[in-house]
Amino acid sequence: KANIQTTYTVLWSVVNTSNDLDNLTVTAVLPSHSRFMGNISPSDANIKYDSTRGVVTWNVGRLPAGLSGAPGKEVAFQIALFPSLTQVGQTLPLVTNMSAQGTDLFTGTTLSDSLNLIDMRIATDPNFQEGWAKVSP
Repeated sequence: KANIQTTYTVLWSVVNTSNDLDNLTVTAVLPSHSRFMGNISPSDANIKYDSTRGVVTWNVGRLPAGLSGAPGKEVAFQIALFPSLTQVGQTLPLVTNMSAQGTDLFTGTTLSDSLNLIDMRIATDPNFQEGWAKVSP
């Protein structure tokens, strides 16, 4: 709802099926209508928030190679969404400009991947209803 806070939990998972990676970082930008809440799980995860730039950075560090489907590393953090009345009817992004980058320890090359955004349309939530994807008055 416009002018009302809604809290979301962002879950990042990294899985590596090739060579060991090092200096792995995952970053994202929070839009101006979102706020980092500081709730992180696990609590000792190396997550930093730069409030000046709105950037969340997870310093994963080393990620050993694993088989397909093998556990990687995960972190969750909460954000609050504060939509305005001018955003009624819109589907807003929760996080944007996500990227992951690390060094392949076997080849020495830098590997990276990116995703443009995650928005209010949470297709992975089994209870999600389409009407929830837009700001209401």
